[in-house]
Amino acid sequence: MLRTFAARWGGERNWPHFGLWERLLSGTLDWRQAGNDVDILRKVVRLDRPPGGKVASEFEGEPSMLRSTLMASLMLAALSHPAKAAGEPAAGEKVFQKCRACHQIGETAKNAVGPRLNGLLGRPAGSIEGYSYSAANKSSGIVWDEPTFRDYIKAPQVKIPSTKMVFPGLKTDQEIDDIVAFLKQFDADGKKK
Repeated sequence: MLRTFAARWGGERNWPHFGLWERLLSGTLDWRQAGNDVDILRKVVRLDRPPGGKVASEFEGEPSMLRSTLMASLMLAALSHPAKAAGEPAAGEKVFQKCRACHQIGETAKNAVGPRLNGLLGRPAGSIEGYSYSAANKSSGIVWDEPTFRDYIKAPQVKIPSTKMVFPGLKTDQEIDDIVAFLKQFDADGKKK
């Protein structure tokens, strides 16, 4: 069907964004990789005309029907493919290997070079009993919620200057999504929720 519409407009080479349409309709368009959703929908839904101006149907007085049909089918295709989950706990467990040198998590977790991370989200910074936090961490006033942790884990020394944590940070949004999904699994006792 998509190739039929493209042929009507003079072939795929004359149809802007053909590949984007094709990936959207086939369900292979990865929204996170492709960029801003609004910009993509703007590109995909806009029916660019082939060089030379009008298509044959516009001379017959039916441009709105063709345009409406294409837009409706495109929106239906876009909405019928569920978005991927923000992060994968299994992938987050692999990312956690970067943290494991200093931190522990789970039912047997203990404070080590860094504090245990059980029940991190929702907990005030500097509050794990038995761990010697830096003054900067204790007085930061931070309560670990998801946005704050995401910001912190990109560059800990920027978020809390003078922190003892020397980790350079996670650099990709995917790693951060995955580590958050992994950490969210554990309650304050280290049991998986």
